[in-house]
Amino acid sequence: MIIAMKTRDMPIAVIEADNEESSATTDTRKKENAHEFSLRVSEGALSVLLDCTVPTENVESLAIEICEELSMMKIADLPTIDDISKRLNPQALGGSALSNAVLIQGKAPSPPKDATIEWEGDFFNTGFVVDEKTGQIDYHLRAAQTSVTQGQLLARLMPPEPGKDGRDVFGKRIPATPPEVPKISPGQNIRHDKESDSFYAKETGHFRWTEGVLSVDLVYTISGNVDLESGNISHPGAVLVIKDVLEGFEIEAAGNVEVQGIIDGGSIRTDGDLLVHGGISGGQKQNITVGGSIHAKYILDATIEAVGDVIAEREIVQSCIKTRGAVRVPNGRIVGGDILALGGIEVKQAGTPASVPGKLTVGEDYLLERKLSAKHEEMEPLQKNLKRICKTLEPVLQNKELLASGKKKLVEVLTEQQLEMEKAIQVLQEECEQLRAESQKLSLPRIQINDILYSDTILCINSAKRKVRKAVDTEFKGPLKAIYLIGDIKLVAASEGLPEKPNAG
Repeated sequence: MIIAMKTRDMPIAVIEADNEESSATTDTRKKENAHEFSLRVSEGALSVLLDCTVPTENVESLAIEICEELSMMKIADLPTIDDISKRLNPQALGGSALSNAVLIQGKAPSPPKDATIEWEGDFFNTGFVVDEKTGQIDYHLRAAQTSVTQGQLLARLMPPEPGKDGRDVFGKRIPATPPEVPKISPGQNIRHDKESDSFYAKETGHFRWTEGVLSVDLVYTISGNVDLESGNISHPGAVLVIKDVLEGFEIEAAGNVEVQGIIDGGSIRTDGDLLVHGGISGGQKQNITVGGSIHAKYILDATIEAVGDVIAEREIVQSCIKTRGAVRVPNGRIVGGDILALGGIEVKQAGTPASVPGKLTVGEDYLLERKLSAKHEEMEPLQKNLKRICKTLEPVLQNKELLASGKKKLVEVLTEQQLEMEKAIQVLQEECEQLRAESQKLSLPRIQINDILYSDTILCINSAKRKVRKAVDTEFKGPLKAIYLIGDIKLVAASEGLPEKPNAG
């Protein structure tokens, strides 16, 4: 039983005579000489809402009843009867109704300010150097400043600012959301000053940022060719080849690979970028797998997998290329082959007057299914073990005699294992969703042809496929773009290139 003491100018004092809990909502009041109203607490308990028809006379009696109800609901910071009367009086003049009227308002928590990484150099510029006088792009020079010197400050972690807690209408604390802190860990050749949360290069080399780990790669320079004299190259940093990479030889590197000559049938595997001052030509045993972007003068008869953009200055001919970035040949041609680019394709000329068949596919992620399969393989043994544990626990939990016969400890152990496996499975499922979301964010399902599109070129976007036929389509003059529209591929006029998108990580 709750006893409420009401006064005109002071909040109601509440004395609890027993342990009954008051409800957070009230039913519409219907009793003799009582007013009809309804009080309820909003979701999250940030406000008390009132529905009622306000009488033209004796508003104070309605205010007293509302105060009594608020008291029974155990609302903190109760308003006075006068406060409620003042809230009701404007409606009383016209005898109007209140619906979802905010009678009492709590305080929402204020958001925090997340921690941020303050980079001390232009390390992530994906463009190229532009001549200020002529406006020409120099595809030999990257704009990013990836070379760093010993002792150079690379980054600072700027501290977060916590939000402020709020309070609901019952006076309970609503905790503020904790600020997010980006992951940054010192990798090889990095000194971390913990006092200032700053990161410095311990050696001169190449900047590298991979999955929250900051590193400086020491450059391994091969003064001639990668051939019999040098043998295969394996290096945990960056690699610079002064001449060529010849057929039958390979480079494996954790950092960027730069070849000042050509790759003539050689194989490259790198977690960083691949820059070839000459061109790339394929061989029977060639394998080029790049965790970043690729830039070369030409690509001929090559098989390539990349994560970032693939850029050729002159042409890509009869090559099989798969990338999560874009394929760009803005001033050259793509002839034949099979090109798949999650981030779109831009080319001056697609195909040739001789109608060489070629396939251009955009908006498809060649790595997504591999990554999802790996996650599902991790989940499979967990799901099997979880099923086995549940099967073991079920009869024990249903039989009290078994529990009393020393099985209680076993149940506790198995229950703990069950919870751990359920949590691990949930984490893997969330990682799968993150992979899908990341892939969708990188997708740009568009093919742009700056000059001309020839027949026998196959265009693929989403689930649609269109083959350019000589008898029907003849030659298409650009600039134009192929887009997916209402289940089909449409060719429409285009006046500008593909928008810049960040490279995949």
